[in-house]
Amino acid sequence: MLTIQQEHETTMGKLKQELKKIHDLFPQIKELLWIEKLLLAMRFSEALIKEILKMKPVGFKGSVYSPEYQRYFKTEHSVAEIKPHSKEPDKYQLTLDGVSDTNWRRQKNVEFQEPMGIKIKEEPEIGERKGFRM
Repeated sequence: MLTIQQEHETTMGKLKQELKKIHDLFPQIKELLWIEKLLLAMRFSEALIKEILKMKPVGFKGSVYSPEYQRYFKTEHSVAEIKPHSKEPDKYQLTLDGVSDTNWRRQKNVEFQEPMGIKIKEEPEIGERKGFRM
């Protein structure tokens, strides 16, 4: 029993070293894995995720799930693409129809609620918030 545990620990140690080496040699892998998790949470199919991760624009239609708003948003034609982040050069950003995935979901939520007469107050971008000053 002890040798099996030692074997397991040795194997795990080697795998962790190998993974660390991969992350050091290819830092963009971490970013792409994060985007893959995001796409899975948005309920994209495995085949579509593979195409998007090739970093080319991919057209799609159907329903996209938003964990943020806990609902699906329908789209007749959208384009998903991974682009270099505009503010952080060593990072990537998922865009849908040319805007960040977060802004796309916000926009779809507004489009969903407007026909019901619900007015959504737009939140200022980070850094633009004005508070009381004394």
